Amino acid sequence: MTEVINASSNISSLLLMKHNDLLLKSQQSHSKAIEEIANKMDIEFVNFNEFSDIHEFRSDLYGDNVRKATWKKNSRPVILRSVPGYSIEDHHKKLTEEIRRSKSNMNCENIIQLLGVTEDSSEKNAVLVIQHPKDGTLKEYLSQHKDLDWPKKFNLAKDIAYGIRHLHKAGIAHGDLHELNVFIEDGKALIRDPRLFGFDDDETSSSSTLNSDVLSTIPFVDPQVMGDMKHKPDKRSDIYSFGVLMWELSSCKSPFHDTPFGNGNQVLLTMAIMVRKTREQPVPNTPEEYVQLYQQCWDHEPDMRPSIEQVCEQIEGFLYDEPVITGKSLSNSIVIADIRASSEESRKSHDNLHPPSLSSSQLQSSHSQNDNEKPLSLVPPEPKYQDANLSEPISPKTLAKINKEIEKSKGIKKFKSKISKIFKKMSCFS
Repeated sequence: MTEVINASSNISSLLLMKHNDLLLKSQQSHSKAIEEIANKMDIEFVNFNEFSDIHEFRSDLYGDNVRKATWKKNSRPVILRSVPGYSIEDHHKKLTEEIRRSKSNMNCENIIQLLGVTEDSSEKNAVLVIQHPKDGTLKEYLSQHKDLDWPKKFNLAKDIAYGIRHLHKAGIAHGDLHELNVFIEDGKALIRDPRLFGFDDDETSSSSTLNSDVLSTIPFVDPQVMGDMKHKPDKRSDIYSFGVLMWELSSCKSPFHDTPFGNGNQVLLTMAIMVRKTREQPVPNTPEEYVQLYQQCWDHEPDMRPSIEQVCEQIEGFLYDEPVITGKSLSNSIVIADIRASSEESRKSHDNLHPPSLSSSQLQSSHSQNDNEKPLSLVPPEPKYQDANLSEPISPKTLAKINKEIEKSKGIKKFKSKISKIFKKMSCFS
């Protein structure tokens, strides 16, 4: 009997050893495959021990299973994002697709880049090493650089516009542009390709601005998207968001931050933007041409907004062409010193990627042949919005008037109730 038990025990031990040996070989094969995929696709494979200060990082931008770390070789912060997969084959397929898409952005320095691939030995999964701009979000950056001069503001606007243009040329609508989703590194602005790092198979962004910090992102949402929750953000929605970002650059503060709209009343803010077409007032001493451009971008009617190509042409004109800024401003007199000279170095770095900008007449001519592209007018636009005077505190009387107008709007009670439920539901997860 003892001999039988010993024999059985030996067989179990042998089976366990064989199982462990097969498992080890499988893991080694998996690890080798990850490295081979990275090498084959010309992406750096990084040993996991080259990272330090690894800790969990909550991020709406990159989703779950995200960690922040420091890459020892250059002391730069990076994001470590595990690649999911229900099988080894699926895992390798997702990794390959992620690298392929990332490489399409390597010629645009205004898109967050994939820096490499590593493998977490504890998880036995491929991990993406993603650029994490060291100067933080646009909101954080502007709060620390309130004295930003106009040449730098123009360059940041140009950077964001170039990032959007890169996506739009690829047929991608970002759909989630706002102050917490634009990043700064060494004075340069970067945005994320929404196809990447979130592992969504849709060719357009499926993310909704309402999924992030609610109050901070409402001002950046296209009113047409607010009015129809089933309506997906499109390229025109990106232009609207960009217009609000341009205003934020001009003020170095978040939109509506110092008004009752920015005091936790998400429903009122949503209704004011959507129903009353409320927008922030231009900041004193902002160049008129700059104001005209962002007001065209945030036009309530999507078809009236310029294309990203037109936006880039105008911003390049601010920086490189014959001076379009003559010292005129919204209030007081200002002179912006040689913006073109201060931006010459930036222009040289883009010459190989971006052709020289057209004059305004060439721009209008080049777009007139396309019914979908509306030329920009250099004539100051007529007042179109019922703007609250946001440069001063809004009185209770003004708030009451806004609420009254909202309540009179057709079908607004039902929508207001719907918005309230959405915010209430979202607050449970914050």
